[in-house]
Amino acid sequence: MRFLFLLFFSSYLYASTVLSSGPIPYQLFEDTQALSAEQLSSRTLSAPWMSGHRSLGYSSSAFWLRLVLSNPSDQPQMRWLDLGAPRLQSVTLYLRQNGRWQSVSHAGLDTPLSLHPVKAKHAVFALQLPAGAAVDVMIRVSSKTSMALAPSLFTPLEFRENETADSLWLGVLLGAFVIVVLYCLLLFVFMRDISFLYHGLAVVFFALNEACMRGYAALYLWPESTMWSVNSLSFFGQICAVFFLLFVRHFLNLAVLLPWGDKVIRLMLVWTLCAVFVSQCVDYQRGTIMGVLLALVTVPLLLLICFQLISKGALAMRYFAGGLLIVMTGNVFRALDLLGVLSSSELLGEHFMLFVIMFSMLSFFMAILDRIVLAKQEKESAQKTLIDTLNSQQSMLEQAVENRTAALKMAAEDAQSANQLKTKLLAYIGHDLRAPLATMIAYAKNRRKGDGNDHFSAVIERSAGQQLELIDELMQYAKGEIVDANVQLSVGHLDEFIVDIREQAQLLARQYQNRFIYLQQGHPPIWLYADWKRLRQVLQNLLSNSAKFTRYGVISLSLEWQPTSAYASSLKVAVEDTGVGMCQSDHERVFLPFERAEQSESQEGHGLGLAIASQMVKSMGGELQVESAVQLGSRFYFSLCLAHAEEVPAPLAFTAAGPELPAERVRQLHALIAGGQVTEIEDWSERIAGLSPAHARFARLLNEAVHELDFAALQALAASLVAVLDADGLAAAGASRP
Repeated sequence: MRFLFLLFFSSYLYASTVLSSGPIPYQLFEDTQALSAEQLSSRTLSAPWMSGHRSLGYSSSAFWLRLVLSNPSDQPQMRWLDLGAPRLQSVTLYLRQNGRWQSVSHAGLDTPLSLHPVKAKHAVFALQLPAGAAVDVMIRVSSKTSMALAPSLFTPLEFRENETADSLWLGVLLGAFVIVVLYCLLLFVFMRDISFLYHGLAVVFFALNEACMRGYAALYLWPESTMWSVNSLSFFGQICAVFFLLFVRHFLNLAVLLPWGDKVIRLMLVWTLCAVFVSQCVDYQRGTIMGVLLALVTVPLLLLICFQLISKGALAMRYFAGGLLIVMTGNVFRALDLLGVLSSSELLGEHFMLFVIMFSMLSFFMAILDRIVLAKQEKESAQKTLIDTLNSQQSMLEQAVENRTAALKMAAEDAQSANQLKTKLLAYIGHDLRAPLATMIAYAKNRRKGDGNDHFSAVIERSAGQQLELIDELMQYAKGEIVDANVQLSVGHLDEFIVDIREQAQLLARQYQNRFIYLQQGHPPIWLYADWKRLRQVLQNLLSNSAKFTRYGVISLSLEWQPTSAYASSLKVAVEDTGVGMCQSDHERVFLPFERAEQSESQEGHGLGLAIASQMVKSMGGELQVESAVQLGSRFYFSLCLAHAEEVPAPLAFTAAGPELPAERVRQLHALIAGGQVTEIEDWSERIAGLSPAHARFARLLNEAVHELDFAALQALAASLVAVLDADGLAAAGASRP
């Protein structure tokens, strides 16, 4: 606000330094009979001479001005005649030529700006004064707007300097309006008070009205619109009054604090809206006069409302009342000027309205700040009361809260200990189960080397490998991850996968005296990208469930292939059975962890299988769904999009020479691999990893082969080791190298 005041003050100093030729004497005659210039020429000679500003108000008559402009110099001079009022509707310049008065040019709001002799915010005429002679000039003015006259004569340079000063005033005023509007919008957004929105809109329309009153709107906004240039003078001012009254009504909360004041404001709103309608649609002068009269009545009524609110203890109204008094005083002087009662510019100065606006905005700003401060004080008082109430109750609740906190802490510690114990137990179980399974796999592979067609050894090896995968899932569960969200895609042979699944499904079906049927539609590719591990677990889970809940029935697995492009196919999987089925209400519940259908309560299980299978299918991009009815069996189905792959070449044997190790350690590794002791192999690799970078690389390869349970790779790695005589021999060999 300090910056805004300095800006106003500097603009005032700049404007006061502009020099001009000043007002000129003129004769004024009111024409009520629509006379011509010739008829009035003899009458104006008897009219008195006057100078300065003259307010004529609203009138249906025309007015004639006679001026005598002399040029005492010996050179012709160009002068611009400014009538000093921007809101004149029709202005015509007459010059005496060849003994007769003739119309020379037109200006005013009725004439488009492109036809004005001088493009300016006032009615301005360019006159060429001959050397050592006088020019007799007559001007006819008629307007349905309020008329005011202040004829002055300028050189073109002086006129433009005056316009520059006025433009600076307008820029300062516009900047102040923008600040106030932005401030009101921010208050409306953060305080959710609609009164600030009304105040911002009132300022916007006041700025437009001020631009119309000073002629800048007709000069820059609608220079060619003659009708709107006239009607906008009244429209924006009356709409500004509507929003200002709404702002007063909501800001003062009159509906609650002063009901009779609220009724008065409502009546004034109705009157203003009627004035808008009359001025724009019926009679401009009558509608405008209605608005001007309302402005005169508004001042005492609003001041009376403010004083009564202050007497009731609404101290926030004191600054508002001051701002209201300032702005209403300015509006009263402007209203009297429009009515032709007095000349406010001559009485108070040309820029008095700008100072009225500045000080009223400062007062309103103080009122808003005062209201915010009072609201903050009320909030702090309420918070203090609430805090006192809470403190009075705190002593009664502290002991109970402490006891409850201690109990919860103990329960949390017990739960944490139990969870840690469960995690350790599952980790130990998974770790210990891997060793015998790895041994089984190793012996099955050794047996298959002797007899390549040993089908049962292959089944044992495959089943043990799958059991190891399940143990890995158990280890992930021990870490809190039931299903990993990352899909592990790999290239696989589809026929081998299907054969394996069919063999397991037949075993499951025979276990419960069921018959297994496999159906396939379409021609699938041989090699595909898929997460084979998860797909296997899903199918095994679904087939196991179907076999468990079906007796002396049929279990079927159907695969339908549909190519979606040259590089991918859609796989539709369905597992059906003729078992007990389930009711409609259980269709969604069975996919939740630890939830089971009513028909399965008598069967073994914990309700995790379908939940895990559903999550796995979802991670692969599908959705597991079910169709079932009681005693009519169940059908679980899902769809996946799988990419085609090229044939995978056989893995190359490990041929690189390994690092040197003592012969005893090499024999120990061979024995561990032959026994399938994967845990001991991991411990063995950790012990040699720190010997050298080459040993660290060998240990990493060994761990990768152990993780994949690739015993062929383990044997190849073990065969690549270079055995030395003993542990000291390794150091001696290293020392002897250059």
